[in-house]
Amino acid sequence: AWVDVYPDQVMRTTDARPYMGAAGLDNPISHPLNTPVLDQMAEGWGSLTVKAEQNANGWGYWKDGWWHVAITRPLVSNSDNDPQLQSGSQTVAAFAVWDGGSQEVGSRKGWTNWVPLHLDD
Repeated sequence: AWVDVYPDQVMRTTDARPYMGAAGLDNPISHPLNTPVLDQMAEGWGSLTVKAEQNANGWGYWKDGWWHVAITRPLVSNSDNDPQLQSGSQTVAAFAVWDGGSQEVGSRKGWTNWVPLHLDD
């Protein structure tokens, strides 16, 4: 086994940035995540962008050949880029998933059409 160190552990952060790859360029996908949910937005094909502020959370498990997934986020947000949701309302949502076992990375992913989203009281 080989144990390595991260450049920012042995250098000042400003000096370590060139050696940190995508994380050194502040690529949000390269930072450690506390949840498997990554809140993103798009305004058409090829415009998928990671939101600067991540408020979504979630979990999932595989059982009997199906994924069971729960995603949570605040109903109301201060961001103009977030939907403002209300209990009892209806809207639509779409989801993208990446299956690494099927060579899905980057823009290669599975995605849904718009699906109804009902917010129960």
